Amino acid sequence: MKYRLTEETMEYSGHILHRIEALINISTYDVEKGELGGWVESEENLSQEGDAWVGREGKVYERAIVQDNALVSGHAEVYGHAKIYNNAGVSGYAKVFDAAKVCNDAHVIGSAKIFEKARVYGESEIFDHAKIYGHAQIYGHARISGEAEVFGDANVYDSARVSSKAKVSGWVHGSALVYN
Repeated sequence: MKYRLTEETMEYSGHILHRIEALINISTYDVEKGELGGWVESEENLSQEGDAWVGREGKVYERAIVQDNALVSGHAEVYGHAKIYNNAGVSGYAKVFDAAKVCNDAHVIGSAKIFEKARVYGESEIFDHAKIYGHAQIYGHARISGEAEVFGDANVYDSARVSSKAKVSGWVHGSALVYN
């Protein structure tokens, strides 16, 4: 076992969350044995395998799962049926929920929101106040920032950039830059 649920609990959004404590060193994230981590509703939310971790103020609840070598840190929240895996990271005040997935080396940062059935993967980054939802897919080295929204069946990939207040529901790829 890599961590345990402590006796420290909090009520959050109608759920009882437990603070976690590392039972081993997790060198990937400089976590030392005995160090307190973030909050989970149950052991189903954070895999006991790999180096996956929930940092001090991170929250994972409902049926969401963090696994492999993924990290939820800062004040980030992962809930619903969301899945964070491989080497993905969710940090800051970001939220990933519903049936959204973030994987590979993708990062969701700041106050970004990924929800519904959206997928963020590859080495893409979503940050600031960006929103990704619907069946949208962000992958490759794509970057979504500002107050941009990518939704519907949109695909943003390669080195494409979407920023400012842009709204995208189609395909954006290559070295395209979309902003408004």
